[in-house]
Amino acid sequence: MKGNVISMKLSCAPHSFLIFTLTLVVSIVCFMFCAHGAAGQPGLKTVNVHGIVMDEYSGMVLPGAKVFLIGYSTGSILADENGIFSFEGIREGEYTLMVRLVGYMDSTRDIQVTGHHIVENFKLNQISGTVSGRVISRMFNSPISGAKISITGLDVPTATDGEGNFVIRNVPVSGESYLMKISSVGFHEADLSFKVRTPGDISLEAIDLFPNTVVLSGQVSDKKTMKPIRDATIMVEGVFGQGRTYDNGKYEIYEIPSELEKLRITVVAPGYEPLHEIFTPDMEKFRQVLNFALDRVGSFE
Repeated sequence: MKGNVISMKLSCAPHSFLIFTLTLVVSIVCFMFCAHGAAGQPGLKTVNVHGIVMDEYSGMVLPGAKVFLIGYSTGSILADENGIFSFEGIREGEYTLMVRLVGYMDSTRDIQVTGHHIVENFKLNQISGTVSGRVISRMFNSPISGAKISITGLDVPTATDGEGNFVIRNVPVSGESYLMKISSVGFHEADLSFKVRTPGDISLEAIDLFPNTVVLSGQVSDKKTMKPIRDATIMVEGVFGQGRTYDNGKYEIYEIPSELEKLRITVVAPGYEPLHEIFTPDMEKFRQVLNFALDRVGSFE
């Protein structure tokens, strides 16, 4: 009998050890699974936190924004191409969301995570500067009022005041150059490249606009005597207006397009031979000076 009891104990020992080992393994696996937050398992309340990151001024989505969920992880996730971010399987509790993007001010918000999902949208304010300047006429060094100012890629149209001054606010800080376009009636359009590297006020140098027309002036005289010729007519091909000399032989023709590379000019006067001349103007100068000397009809050199 005693021998049988001992034999039974020995035969049961391997079976008990196997059960113990399996129980231990299952316990370890369950512990590890729970420790890593098995989302969706009964008894574990988890929540999804998601939202969209946008520009406060334009409403455009901001891909690539870094989103931190402080209290959950030390890392961050990136908003996708639609500005959307999502944290999944977050246990209920108190957390802090922080959004960061180059060129924008950080945005931080404390949240209470409960329920099934949390929607937290962020609108970021750009780190920006204020750009100011003055537009003047290149020829007369006088202010140009009503000149239109625009910046490529930004919806910030403005115009100069009576003193030719302008101010543009909320220009985002950027490492890239901006292109400003300046235009006014009667002047050539001008482009100006500038950068806004840091927040604050940026004052640009005076912007010169060149008139899109020039003035042709001078004197018509007798070639032999050099005396001024009165009532001579000066005509420029392609120009509507014409000039006529005064008693002193001087004339002026306004609104000659500065795009003309060559001026074909004809000068006529009673008792004188017509004169035809081609003149290449210096369009860097508003006033072009050109004098003429006419031969009398029938005169010979």
